[in-house]
Amino acid sequence: MHHHRKLALTVGALVLSAPVLTGCGFNYATDRVNTTTNATFNRDKAVDVIGAQVIAEAPGSGSLHARLVNGASTGTELVSVAGSGDTVLTSSTIESFVIDPREGVNVENVGGGVRLTGDFIAGDQIPVAFTFSNGDEVVLDVPVVRACDFYEGLDTAPEVEGAAATEAEPYSCEAPEEHSE
Repeated sequence: MHHHRKLALTVGALVLSAPVLTGCGFNYATDRVNTTTNATFNRDKAVDVIGAQVIAEAPGSGSLHARLVNGASTGTELVSVAGSGDTVLTSSTIESFVIDPREGVNVENVGGGVRLTGDFIAGDQIPVAFTFSNGDEVVLDVPVVRACDFYEGLDTAPEVEGAAATEAEPYSCEAPEEHSE
């Protein structure tokens, strides 16, 4: 009988300690989206803005790259892309397109893409507001990256109508020289 009591206590202790031994509760880091990239994301509205960045060959002008994923049960359109707060950005004409329910669209693949112009340089984070026909507005701090290496040849969006041609010197894609002492 003494052995049965020990066995029962051991089994009881294991059952009670099982939650402690198997984890620390819910919301594990491995269950959350982990995105390591030089872009920005927002999944708070009906349309998710994924991987937003501006790819620029020169200061003051660049192509917007982003994936828009409509999580709603009805279609919606991207109405405008503009600066947010005190940031003034001008965008090229956005070709009308519908993001179907549960579908995604790459901005750069619609009508040649969207060009943004304004007072920014590579390395900046510019506040950009995406406005949709469903009434949602998504504001993100979008990084500006040089059109070099992986991004080479991706600054292809059409020029902004009526905007003065950008005379800024293009970014150099040459690797910096090593200094020897």
